[in-house]
Amino acid sequence: MINSLYIAVTGMSAFSNQIGVCGNNVANMETTGYKASSVSFADMLAESVYRSGGSNAGCGVTVQSVSESWTQGTITDAATDTSLAINGRGMFVVKNPNTGQQYYTRDGSFEFDKTGRLVYNDTMLVQGYSLDESGNVGALGSITVSAAVAPPKASTEFSLTFNLDSGEETAGAFETTIDVYDSLGNDIPVTIEYTKSATANEWTWTASIPSEYGSVSAGGSGTLTFDTSGALTTGTDPSLTLTLTNGAASQTLTWDMYDDTGAATGDITQQALDSTLTASEQDGYAAGDLTSIEIDDEGQVVCTYSNGVTRTPYVIALADFPNYNGLNKTDGNLYAATNQSGQAVFGRPDRGRMGSVCGASTEASNVDLSTEMTKLITSQTAYQACSKAFSVTNELLQVLVNMK
Repeated sequence: MINSLYIAVTGMSAFSNQIGVCGNNVANMETTGYKASSVSFADMLAESVYRSGGSNAGCGVTVQSVSESWTQGTITDAATDTSLAINGRGMFVVKNPNTGQQYYTRDGSFEFDKTGRLVYNDTMLVQGYSLDESGNVGALGSITVSAAVAPPKASTEFSLTFNLDSGEETAGAFETTIDVYDSLGNDIPVTIEYTKSATANEWTWTASIPSEYGSVSAGGSGTLTFDTSGALTTGTDPSLTLTLTNGAASQTLTWDMYDDTGAATGDITQQALDSTLTASEQDGYAAGDLTSIEIDDEGQVVCTYSNGVTRTPYVIALADFPNYNGLNKTDGNLYAATNQSGQAVFGRPDRGRMGSVCGASTEASNVDLSTEMTKLITSQTAYQACSKAFSVTNELLQVLVNMK
């Protein structure tokens, strides 16, 4: 009979744990990336040797394990462009800057601190791979974006799209101007004047820049020859050399008129229409200030500068584990790897078995309130039943003690 008291106590203890786990799940319904926990029970046997004609006697219940459900949470929009959500397998990698210990989380509520470090919970350093200008992946490390000015790029090539009026009189002229950039980021207007030649379907051109910048020291003139349909005949791209006196380095500009075979690109024509410039392009740019940082749907950190340049110096790293339930849960929605979880396998989002990421989003908790409330009700009922069994057993013992 004493054993009945212990059995009732094990039941109350087990269901008390269940109520605590359910209460914790409900309390974390709004915790980003939270994974609901569930309790697994196991019966306890008083005897381990099977006896012929009988069966092993029960000795109550115990909590076998508390495990988490790693099902996908709902992905919702976030208020910041640096927040991320994982769709599929994987966890974000963060590092404690004081201890160097790595932790893992599904909460992608990231932001940049005042020093340009991408952090989680104000202090944990988010880990990612560095990317060079060609997109090649470097070493795994902390993500730090410098607020330094993006340096300028000197122009090396330009193109112009225009028409020259085929009905223009001999010696008639037309001008186009395009701004190019020097090595210091100054924009320099390059003016090209086209003059109708006495020869049919032929124009001469001369390039110049303002004297305060320097001069066109080589390649500053040439001839454009058109066929009877008004298309530019075959040739090679002209090269203009600018000798600068404003402190910038001298530079050579290639005027893109022809493809690799020498055929005209079709940007320059001579038709019976007014001489008009319709488009111009060049590959240089001025220096620029950092204006925004966001993380795109590929997990790449995208930096945008005031000169229109965008750079992707990093990509977010994800970690996968053989056994997610073996992870050790710590404060702050973080997990640590253990022998039971297996070693972390690192990779980029949407590569191999890694899940994809969604920019400007977070993953909501996967707690199902209706399920948790059902468990709370059944756990409360079971707890009351066990306490009733304890009371009944106690009353029987009192009867036994009071027997004379």
